[in-house]
Amino acid sequence: MKTITEKDIRSIIQQILSVLSYLHEKSIVLKNFKLDNIMLETAGMNSAKVNNDFNIKIVDINEAEHYK
Repeated sequence: MKTITEKDIRSIIQQILSVLSYLHEKSIVLKNFKLDNIMLETAGMNSAKVNNDFNIKIVDINEAEHYK
C-alpha cells in the first residue's frame, strides 16, 4: 500500500475543490457533503492507470439539489 504524501494530499484537496467549484458553477449544492462520502482510487485499484496518483470519487450525492 502506498504511503500518502503531502503532495498526494495537495492533489486530493485540489480535486475536491475542483469538483465543488464545478458543481457551484452549475448551481448544484451537495446537502450531505462530508469526508465519509469521498472515496480514493489508486493505480492498484484500476489497472488502466499507469501512475500512482490518487483520484477521488464523491459518492452518495442523492441529496444534491439545484438552486437558483
